[in-house]
Amino acid sequence: MLCVVALLLPMHRAAADYGVRDVINSAWDHPLVTDAEVVRYITNRRAVLETDGGRVLIRYPGITGVRAGDEQLPTAAADGDLVAVQLAAGTHEIEVLTDRDEHRSMTTDLGLELTAGPVADSPERFAELAEAAGPGDEIVIADGIHRDWRVTIAVSGSTEAPIIIRSQTPGGAIFQGNSRFGVTGSHIVLRGLRFEHCGPGITVHLEGANDCRVTQCQFFHCGNPRSTFGHILRVDMDSHRNRVDHCYFTGSKSMSVGQRITGDPEVGTDNRYDHNIFRDIFRYWINGQENIQLGQNQRDFGGQEPRALVERNLFDHAWADSEIISSKSSRNIVRHNVAAHCKRAAFVLRGGDHARFEGNVVYNCGGGVRVLGTGHEIVNNLLVDNHTYGVHLGTGTAEGNMQVAADDTLVAFNTIVGSPQGVHSMPPTEARPHVPQRCRILNNLIVGSGGRLMDTDSLEQEETRRNLFWGQGSAEIGREGEDAIIEDPLLSGDGIFLRPSESSPAIASGLPVPEVTHDRLGRPRPRGDAPDIGAEELGAPEPETPVILPPIPPEPLLEPGLYRGESLHLQDGENPPTGWSVAGETSRDGEATVLEDAAIQLDVEIPDDVVVRWRYQPQTWATVATLAVKDAEGEGWSLTWGGADDEGRPLSGVDLRDGSDDLLATGADVVYYYRDFRPGYGGMRGPEEPLENRWYDFTLLLRGDELYLLLGPEGREAVPVMVWKSHEVSVNGPLTLSLAQEGIGRWRGLEIHALDYTGDQSPPAPPNLTAQQHGGSRVELTWGEPAYDARGYIQEVHRSTEAGFTPAAETVVASAVRGSRWDDFSVEPQSQYYYAVRARNAFGLTSEFTSVETGSGEGGASYLKLEASDLETVEPPMVLASDVRDEPDFIWAPGADFSQQNPPDDGIARFHFTIDETGAYHIWGLVLAPDMATDSFWVAFNGEHFRDWHTGIHQQWGWSRIAGEVQLEAGAHMVSFKHREPGTKLAAILITNDLAWGPEAP
Repeated sequence: MLCVVALLLPMHRAAADYGVRDVINSAWDHPLVTDAEVVRYITNRRAVLETDGGRVLIRYPGITGVRAGDEQLPTAAADGDLVAVQLAAGTHEIEVLTDRDEHRSMTTDLGLELTAGPVADSPERFAELAEAAGPGDEIVIADGIHRDWRVTIAVSGSTEAPIIIRSQTPGGAIFQGNSRFGVTGSHIVLRGLRFEHCGPGITVHLEGANDCRVTQCQFFHCGNPRSTFGHILRVDMDSHRNRVDHCYFTGSKSMSVGQRITGDPEVGTDNRYDHNIFRDIFRYWINGQENIQLGQNQRDFGGQEPRALVERNLFDHAWADSEIISSKSSRNIVRHNVAAHCKRAAFVLRGGDHARFEGNVVYNCGGGVRVLGTGHEIVNNLLVDNHTYGVHLGTGTAEGNMQVAADDTLVAFNTIVGSPQGVHSMPPTEARPHVPQRCRILNNLIVGSGGRLMDTDSLEQEETRRNLFWGQGSAEIGREGEDAIIEDPLLSGDGIFLRPSESSPAIASGLPVPEVTHDRLGRPRPRGDAPDIGAEELGAPEPETPVILPPIPPEPLLEPGLYRGESLHLQDGENPPTGWSVAGETSRDGEATVLEDAAIQLDVEIPDDVVVRWRYQPQTWATVATLAVKDAEGEGWSLTWGGADDEGRPLSGVDLRDGSDDLLATGADVVYYYRDFRPGYGGMRGPEEPLENRWYDFTLLLRGDELYLLLGPEGREAVPVMVWKSHEVSVNGPLTLSLAQEGIGRWRGLEIHALDYTGDQSPPAPPNLTAQQHGGSRVELTWGEPAYDARGYIQEVHRSTEAGFTPAAETVVASAVRGSRWDDFSVEPQSQYYYAVRARNAFGLTSEFTSVETGSGEGGASYLKLEASDLETVEPPMVLASDVRDEPDFIWAPGADFSQQNPPDDGIARFHFTIDETGAYHIWGLVLAPDMATDSFWVAFNGEHFRDWHTGIHQQWGWSRIAGEVQLEAGAHMVSFKHREPGTKLAAILITNDLAWGPEAP
């Protein structure tokens, strides 16, 4: 059934204005930490605290004061980021004030004597205090930088009097390097410790620990840079009733939290992971880096029942693995969590049975929840604007116990809005022959603008009843089941508050489901004679302990171009290096400078707030390169990468050292990642030598005492591989910059810019706007200059046939052009056109319009551009996606399996077109293919056999040639696409006999 409606539900992601968060600016922000008990984080600066009364310490970057309710409290400053306030006994909602706020704090003497009794300032002293500790004791760790602590506490406290291990002030004790805290006793609390770049081993390890707690600890960029499979915080076997809460994880290099589950000894039970925040965790490799992992081997140990509870956590742009959390064991509960902006990731019940996934909010993520294993309950979830599916019911592998089909799954009372598939399952294949059976899909509210809302034709013996559907645009209801309601649900609100209005047909229209007695906020069902359809029971009484979720966080933005100011040095690729002092062998190879066992230093001094960009290619794995920036006192940093191990394989790390050449931290080399060269996972093994066409693309930002290194190699989006803050050493400009090379390496594209943040400023109008006609069917617009292009602005193009027209929504012909060129293929011969172009930065600020006019000619080459919306046919799992912000309509196969060996049996998209002249043609596709796992389709011409089309990597929309020098007869033709890698997106095709045209053509 195809349901097309006149009144379209607005895209919630576009309607909701949550703002934008600059990832670079916020890299060292964190939730406030305190010596009081945190009941709940609301935002970084707002929290609910519980205290026995008296002085409370609160740490937050740039804190100047504290407000409780409407009252600003008297405060005393202890240091730049720490204040003390007095709070009465009880619960308080407080807000931190910073120097950006209107109200400044009052200062008074609140008594800042911080510690009475012994303080551990070394691992040896800690061991002495730990050995003597008993119930009710505190072990206080001195504030400051502590490197390479390896300590264990094996004694025990009691339920009423736990042993507390804390920093002298909240967050004041900072651990770096190869530091590790082992906990093997019981009733032990780790509170307010801060870990930075700790690894590569486990940083906090609960081994045979019972009734212990890790709270308000912070983990910045910890883990193993060479293996995404390690754990930063691990709860091991035979560890029961432990709690990890109100902790903060960012930049994790491997898995953040893991519960280890094996066959022997006894599995740990009833451990709880709650109120933690996982933020800005970027993908390093194809697997690993889950935020929370509950078990490691579903095939052998998925039947283990740890009964873990994962609740009220926030996953904000934490998408390093495709699994936001991975549950590979049984009887776990995942409830009341919020996940937002976790692109290419979803919650996953990967193995085990009888898990309950309830009351979660998943917003603007890769998917909602993917289900494997039997007897799970997926109820009361709010799944909004996810890129692939709301609920995916997995098909089981032929092996049987590797990935088990989602049999006997209950999918009930979920609200699913804006995904290409609402509830989805795949048909059987040779590799996955076991389709889910006996599933119950009841009382779900599903709204979409494309794809199939209920794409479950492959299910067997299922019960699909009383679901409410509302389709928009090209959306197809699919398998609607019994007693379906097809009406506008009259949704209101947004984000975590999206719900039906009081007059919605969802109200009191559901069926009773014995397993579901409450809604997503803990309110009893039903309120009246029948429960509401969807995740909420409108008007039901609030529970005694209400479920309060954090708001949807602002959308993250990583745009280093916003920091590039005045150009201080730009290496012209056509000329040899100038302005350098050289020691050793240098030569030229095209645009690259070749260094062989050489060192060169820039003669020009640069400021300490600076942006440096360069590209680099090693000749062998043993080649080592270094870029260093230092001040007149020798303070500063050096970055070194390359080198090989004893077996000749790459070391795959980026080392950061200080001015004394001491190793501070190691980041991951994501161009040639370490595990690619180690036999094992997937039988992978990288090339014997570096590839000639693969370059390192580095961007280095220095700002005050902070360093950011981004690496954007071929095949991946740029990711931060080193984020460092110096707490003890200040680097003062001017700085010298030098390059050193052991072995042979090629350098090119070196740019140095003064750091000048422009994210809060409207961009300038596009400079040097030109329009050039090419025959009668193409006009080429160009704009820009180096300083403008470096900012990464988005251009909006308007067109009219009237001079002096006013740009408006109806005149837009391209809404989001990146780069410095756009081709208009929709012009008529011998016509006059007027164009207006303006720039928009990533925060939505726009420039003035700049204008240009041109007349199209006649004759010349032909260009036929077909948009995705011009498709003749599209069959699931291929879908047409539309109304996605800043993107054109496109086709793809969200949620489908990979089909890399042969074209899949199901799913196809067909374009039909007619050409007037026989001749040689090139056929191009406009694609978005951000990495090597999302860069191919199957394609066929005129019904012939399908062949694979590798698009190449396109992290922004770009043209990729499908076929060249194809001889086409005048007349009708057809080109067909099937998915090969389901995440690849196709927005348009171009058929042209201009064989010289291309994305980089003049």
